[in-house]
Order: sequence, then structure tokens, then C-alpha cells
Amino acid sequence: MDAVGGVEYAAAMTESGRRGLRRGRLIAFTVLVPALVLGGLHLWAEEQGRGPWLRDLLLEDVTLTVVQDLLEPDGDGWRTTTYAEINAPQGTLAPNRDDHLQVLALGGSFAFGDPYGAPGIPGEAGGIPWWLEQRLGGRGAVLNLAGMGDSASRVAGKAERLAERVDVIVVATGNNEYPVAAPSRRRQAMRRFALVRRMGVLLGEKRDRYPIPDLAALYADGPPEEALRTRFRESLERVAAAGKAHGVPVLLATLPNNLWWALSDLGEGLTPDAAACVGPLADVLQADPDSPTAAWVAQQVADPESAAHPDLVGGALAVAGRPAEAIPLLERAAEARPLLIRPSLNVIVREVANRHRGVHLVDLQVRAQADSAPSVPGPDLFVDTCHLHWRGYRAMAEEFAAALLELGLVDALDAAPDPADAGLDPIPEVPPWTHPGQPWGCPPGIPAP
Repeated sequence: MDAVGGVEYAAAMTESGRRGLRRGRLIAFTVLVPALVLGGLHLWAEEQGRGPWLRDLLLEDVTLTVVQDLLEPDGDGWRTTTYAEINAPQGTLAPNRDDHLQVLALGGSFAFGDPYGAPGIPGEAGGIPWWLEQRLGGRGAVLNLAGMGDSASRVAGKAERLAERVDVIVVATGNNEYPVAAPSRRRQAMRRFALVRRMGVLLGEKRDRYPIPDLAALYADGPPEEALRTRFRESLERVAAAGKAHGVPVLLATLPNNLWWALSDLGEGLTPDAAACVGPLADVLQADPDSPTAAWVAQQVADPESAAHPDLVGGALAVAGRPAEAIPLLERAAEARPLLIRPSLNVIVREVANRHRGVHLVDLQVRAQADSAPSVPGPDLFVDTCHLHWRGYRAMAEEFAAALLELGLVDALDAAPDPADAGLDPIPEVPPWTHPGQPWGCPPGIPAP
């Protein structure tokens, strides 16, 4: 190559280098600027999403899944985040110590302790977590992260995130199993990013403000679907796996039913329609056990799954002092009732607890029956469909405390405090369930005597 050719070649290479540099700068600009913009938007959205109003959340983000951190650093320990407190009490978690048991309470409003306390404030006296902490005394503390409206799938998400920080997990879930499709795993993963949630809002995705006015719309209005039971079982399996992965025992509870709810008139005894049937039918069962009406009732008892009017027949049997026959019928009536744990879900609770070594059954359903008269849980324990008054919650907490002692997680328990000293109001006496003198008023499906 002569000198002129060499100069031309060098010039060409220099121009090629300049073009390559320009292309590199263009590519860098094309990639970096959007990345910086998106990064800035992401940081802005995260800040907005963690603000006091959590403006980008949907109903699924606070009932079905966990999309943000539940705890944040607080000195050597942790405290609940604004996101956690949107439907759970305000609380703290001290650093793990060998001489101080850290208990995590999970579930829905039953485990939360409703009506004692409210989301976003420190826990109040009256609920299971409070009674349990009093029994622990200085031996431990209970972090109440049960959430109003939490489904079992969200309970599982909380257990997976927090199991490594606690010594034992108390789970009482099942009241909030919604017959709606669970978000896909991909959607659950994407919903963790506030920018994704914010973009959904900007694009017209309907938000559900808190408090949620239409929460009851999520509940089933008919028999539970197999998919619902499958998801419930899978959620409990996830809780068991989270406990096993971190060597943390799980106390898994059945939940009691207010079996009188369908028949009750807001705690004032039976509704007029129910009283017109349950009372007279109970009288017939007691006065004339060989009557055709009593024979028909016996057929219903023999096959609760196909019984006609299982609520009325079960109620009459309970009033007649035959709880063992009444309960299967009342549970059949409760199976499809919103805001109650379905008895079929309690069966799954027992199955999961029996299958895993690190999961221990706490049978609150049995305890509620033992503490009720006549062995049919109702207003002697409950204030509504699924929430207890403090006397009921105290009884349930005793079961958890006994389990902790039996498992050797604590070596002793303190006495439960006096309710009056804790500012808890006296529980009124339960009114009588029957209305004497009612004429026969059962529907045609129940044969008159």
C-alpha cells in the first residue's frame, strides 16, 4: 500500500470509528434515558404507593395476596408498615431471643379479634392475640398480623415472608375464602411493583378504597366450589412449608361456627319465623317422639346432606336437647352461608395438621361446642356470624396457650387477667331461644303433627 492509499485507509477507518461511536452513543441514549425515566417513575410510584392512602391498591392486594413489605426496621427490631396496617393492628417485633418467645398471629378478622381493636392502631384487649400474650407474661410476645378480610392465600403469603423472624406461627383462617379466581402467579409478581399498579390506575383499572364497602360481595352465595377448597388446602400447605423451611412450629386452628346465626334475631332470640317453627317442632319432638313428625325428623338426621330445612330441623333438635343430632344439620345449613367458615374447610384443616410433623392442630371448633349450651355455639360465645365476644376469645386463646405449654415452647403460663381490670364490658345473659305459646308455623316441607 502506497502512502496515499495508507492515508485514505486511515481516514476511512477514522470515519468508521466516528460512525461506530455515534451509534454507540445513540444506543446508550436510547437505552439509558428510558431506563432513567422508568427508574425515576418507579421510585416515585413506590413512594406514592407507600404513602398513607396507598392509592394504587385493589381489593385483591389487601385480601388475597401480599404486594408490599409488612415490616420495616425499627432499631434492633421491626414495626408494621403502613401497608400492613391497612387492615391489621399496629405492632412491633423484637429481635429473636432464646428466652423470649416470638409468636406471629395470622388469619382473618376472627384471629384479629374483631370487634376488639381496629386496623392501624395498637391492639386492644379482648381478642385471641391479646389474651394469649397475657398468658405468656414476660416469656413472650404476640405480633398480631391477622388482617380484616384476609383469605388463606394471603395468610400463606404472610407466613412465607415472616416465618424466619418468629418462633411460632398461630393460624386461624377460613372465614374469608372467596369464590373468585385467584390472581395468577405472574399477576401477583407484577402487582408487587407500585409502578405496575400505578399504570393500571392511570389506564382505568377500578380501585377499591379502604374501608371496603362491598367486601361481602366476594363471599359465596352457594355451596363452595371444589376449586375454592383446593386453593384453601394449597394455602395451608404453603403455611406448613414455610414453617418447616425455618424450623418454626405452626399451630393450625379449626374455626367455630355460630350455628344459631341463620335462626337468630340479632341476639334477641329466634326470629319470629324461626320461632314459629323451631319452638313448636321442638315441643313435638319432646312430647311425642313416636309421632309422624318425629319420624320425619329422624329421616333428616339420618341423611343431613339431603335434609330439607336443615336449619329449622337442627334448631328444633338443639332446643329439644339433642345437640349431637342437631349439629350435623346446622353445619349443613352453615356450609353455604357467607361470613362463616364452612365445615368442609375445617375438615381440610384437620387433614393438613395431621399430615405435617411441624403443624399442630388446635381444635377451636370442639372447644366452642364444649363451652356452649346446649353444645351448639351461638350467642353465648358470638357477637355476630363469626366474631366472638371477649369471653369466647378468651376460651379460644386458652387452647393456643395450652398447646404452647404442651409443646414445651414455654415452661409456664401466667394467669389470665380479670376482664374488669382490662376494661372489658360484662357479657349480657343469653336470652331464651324459644318463644312459649307459639302456634305451629313450620313450612309445608315439615309435616305437622
